[in-house]
Amino acid sequence: MAIPAKKTSHKEIAFLSQSELNTYLNLIDTNSRKGLRDYTLVVLMYDSAARVQEIINLSVNDLKLDEKPSVTLYGKGNKYRSIPITNNTKELLMNYIKLFNLNNFEYLFSGNDKKQATTKMITHIIKKYANKSNINKNIHPHVFRHSRAMHLLEAGISLVDIRDILGHVSVTTTEIYAKTNIELKRKAILDVYDSSSSIEVEENCWNKDTSILEELLDL
Repeated sequence: MAIPAKKTSHKEIAFLSQSELNTYLNLIDTNSRKGLRDYTLVVLMYDSAARVQEIINLSVNDLKLDEKPSVTLYGKGNKYRSIPITNNTKELLMNYIKLFNLNNFEYLFSGNDKKQATTKMITHIIKKYANKSNINKNIHPHVFRHSRAMHLLEAGISLVDIRDILGHVSVTTTEIYAKTNIELKRKAILDVYDSSSSIEVEENCWNKDTSILEELLDL
């Protein structure tokens, strides 16, 4: 137990920028039933930062679509957490539920046979639009969770709040997003540069002290 673990390299977290996310979503045709389902799926995965299994387990009854919309996710260790969602996502979900005529106890996302969705099904949907895009990144279901965390961090949301949204046990796990986000690093460097460059240095300040000037002249 006293032997330390071998140090290994960690892969960088893959995530989409805001523009890449918009590009991806614009590929989905919401005029068709399947298209609306896929669009709703991706938007909810991003907005709630849910894991794939948490999305699969969702039923209509887990949604709260009132003036303060939220979704209750059931994560690892049978723990649950309520995540607020935007009004746009709320309207999207309401239209989706109405179109598919879902009752409160049905799974929110299911296959053609009305059975619970699978990880394979979700991955297939995500990859289908990823292959159509020109985004040179490995886009998989977890990317939207990573993207949400990164965008919240860039918006100034604290790591503690992001931890609660993601359902992490410790904020240490959440810190990996801060270490990966190059834009935050760039901003920090520029802030230091701007603040240091704005400091006015008084030139030849020793000239005002005649004793120092005399000592220098006597050298």
